Amino acid sequence: MKTVLFVLLFSPIFVFAQSETKGLGVSVGFHTEKCLNTDLFFELNKNRFHIGATYQFTDKEGKADRHDNRVYPPGFAGIKDFFYSIDLGYSRFVWKGVNVQIVASGGEKYDYVNQGSNHHVFNEKTVFGAGGYVGYQYKVVEVFAGGHSLRGAGGGIRLNFGLKR
Repeated sequence: MKTVLFVLLFSPIFVFAQSETKGLGVSVGFHTEKCLNTDLFFELNKNRFHIGATYQFTDKEGKADRHDNRVYPPGFAGIKDFFYSIDLGYSRFVWKGVNVQIVASGGEKYDYVNQGSNHHVFNEKTVFGAGGYVGYQYKVVEVFAGGHSLRGAGGGIRLNFGLKR
């Protein structure tokens, strides 16, 4: 099992090391759905491959209570939602430092209600989303903006190591 994990985690790095044009980077973005996404990417020629995660910030209190099967009426004022996801993306430079990125995400979303020092969790479900971003890179810094079906509109910054435009 450790060998399989090692190969899955490090095989992109071995492929990356064999390419002629290479670069690594990290990006951080914030979106309208109060979520933070981060990713790592590696570049081969004009193509970049991203892997990352998104986490939504909420006002959940204490530990999650999933044991009690409570039913809340539709329109109940205290119901809020929360999601997190794993993101895979691809981007390509199309013109003088301008790149276009597509992202596919999969994760879990659930509703919750704060109750005293804990929060009650219900309606857990698997969610999938997709989005697109446009970025502009100047030397090692890049800014990007776009939208995503789970995250909403947003943008952020990327730091590129090993490749300057």
